[in-house]
Amino acid sequence: MPSTLFIMCLVVGGILMLAHPVFLIPFIVIAALLAANVDMRMDSNTSIIIGITGSILLLSFIVALL
Repeated sequence: MPSTLFIMCLVVGGILMLAHPVFLIPFIVIAALLAANVDMRMDSNTSIIIGITGSILLLSFIVALL
């Protein structure tokens, strides 16, 4: 689960950076805290797929609210 959140933070931060670089800062901070405090195993393809899919769903939900 932490690796999925890590991937989601990086993907969402990268996409929001296209709008304005200041939106990237919270996601990079969260990703750095996750990387520092949690033993992540990034060899799982499932966590990467869930992370990318989850970030797309999160952004779709944010856009639907606006």
